[in-house]
Amino acid sequence: MTVRTLLRSSTASMAAVVTASLISGCSGSPKDLAPVKGTVKMDGEPLKDALVTFTPKAGSTSYGRTDGNGKYELVYNRDTKGAEIGKHVVSISTKHSGDEDADPPVAASAETVPERYNIDAAGNPEMNVEVQAGKNTHDFDLSSKKDKSRRKKKPRRDPDNC
Repeated sequence: MTVRTLLRSSTASMAAVVTASLISGCSGSPKDLAPVKGTVKMDGEPLKDALVTFTPKAGSTSYGRTDGNGKYELVYNRDTKGAEIGKHVVSISTKHSGDEDADPPVAASAETVPERYNIDAAGNPEMNVEVQAGKNTHDFDLSSKKDKSRRKKKPRRDPDNC
């Protein structure tokens, strides 16, 4: 067997292994994904240009950005739409660091969404959702008003107990 024949044989074998790996599912996309879309509103109005992230307890985060009508659709990665099936903590944010080098440039913007919908989302029951097999619609109606139910209550003295 000549060196040339050996190299051809090795190259063909390597190509076959790579092709088999791609066909068998080593493409980086999990099998248990489901499409997710919805609408985000703040005080009854569509929340535009907000980043919506769904983070599973274990796995990869899916994300989407709201349009001018507050509608979003999640993507799992650059080539795949959807989110992993299971429980997720949802975070919604309007904060952008900006990108002056983009074409056109993107200006930085401050956060307009209260922390209970992003930084503190894990402790907020309305921001914990389940993605199920099949099509999913998760709408979020946020409020910019302070949540009085989450404030700590001051202990009150019983007037009869002096």
